[in-house]
Amino acid sequence: MPTIKTVSVRTTVNGSQLEVFKAVTNWKLQNKWVLATKVKGASTDSHKLGGKLEAFTGFGRFGSLDTMTITKWDSPILCEVTHTGTVVKGSGLFEVGVENGVTYFTWTERTEIPLGILGKAGWLLIGPVTKLGMAYSLRRFSKMF
Repeated sequence: MPTIKTVSVRTTVNGSQLEVFKAVTNWKLQNKWVLATKVKGASTDSHKLGGKLEAFTGFGRFGSLDTMTITKWDSPILCEVTHTGTVVKGSGLFEVGVENGVTYFTWTERTEIPLGILGKAGWLLIGPVTKLGMAYSLRRFSKMF
């Protein structure tokens, strides 16, 4: 059974729940806020259950392609994907909500860690770096509003 590690980051956004959800799921716009990543829809309708996405994360030609399938779609609240690529396995969740009149956006990644004890040791470095990158990305996203 694989080890699953979870990283979650949350920010407040100065926009309505619907505006924020539309911006979060505007795949082409993600290259403006997700660190070193370009996302695109890989199916005719990448805004519904079963839709396919592709994300290239890296610099120049060096990086990895992450393929995803949308496994939950509840606009304007959440979009969940299953990572189906060869490098990244697990799931990702974008959730937009409102509490006390304030809109928030939470990004959660649940990643399968390969290589047993070696993978767990590597996560001690990769986990915090991942969280820092996600937090940086969410700060960039919230500045768009």
